[in-house]
Amino acid sequence: SCNVAAESGDGQALLDQLAALTGADVFASNDLTGAHGDWNLEAASAGDADELAAGIDTVLDVEELADYTGTLAAPVIHNGDYVIVYQGVDADGKGVFAQRYDVDGNTLGAEFQVNTSTAGDQKAPVMERHTDGSFVIVWQGVDAGKSGVYGQRYDAAGNTAGAEFLVNTSTAGDQKTPGIEMHTDGSFVVVWEGVDADGDGVYFQRYDATGNTLGGETLVNTSTAGDQNTPGIEMHTDGSFVVVWEGVDADKNGVYGQR
Repeated sequence: SCNVAAESGDGQALLDQLAALTGADVFASNDLTGAHGDWNLEAASAGDADELAAGIDTVLDVEELADYTGTLAAPVIHNGDYVIVYQGVDADGKGVFAQRYDVDGNTLGAEFQVNTSTAGDQKAPVMERHTDGSFVIVWQGVDAGKSGVYGQRYDAAGNTAGAEFLVNTSTAGDQKTPGIEMHTDGSFVVVWEGVDADGDGVYFQRYDATGNTLGGETLVNTSTAGDQNTPGIEMHTDGSFVVVWEGVDADKNGVYGQR
């Protein structure tokens, strides 16, 4: 975030509230991004109070991105190593990139581009990782309509497992803001914001562990009045899942869910 951890202002108050509500340790950066920043995506890890007091960071992208417009990171731990996924710049606008790291923060291999198609902008990446180290990245790209949701599977060593795939079946209008959850057996579910009978709607698609679809694209929201957007998903150990989203209630916007 952009200077969220500044010593004064609303950012610090937000961090204090998050810590109080969740009971968790909350960390944030006071490193500027945006117009007055250095355009580097950074991450920090800490194992004890001394490290926290000293402050440590790892620069993930050593290149200064003059045309940078936004960056997203998704670290996922596996046996101490992790993967950072972020939005950078490719041959035709924005692209999705990733870098693997070991437990000490050393790079494992080189930075790699996730999206195969570079036409237009590829952005908003999210990922899930299996206990065996394999992982799936999904993002918002460009399909036959306008925006589409794409995915790419990887093995534990960061090699592609199959080709880039289009998640949404319907290509009418924009398909965007994806989310993903993975089961312990490697199967996964992707949710996203698409188009329904009256504006935006929330959809999901299930996949088995090898990336084959299970059933068809499914509309989540029963009410289609107005826009239903910004979906999120959580999965139980038995494979059942809950999708939540922002929809329209009697007073404007409300939060809805479906099991």
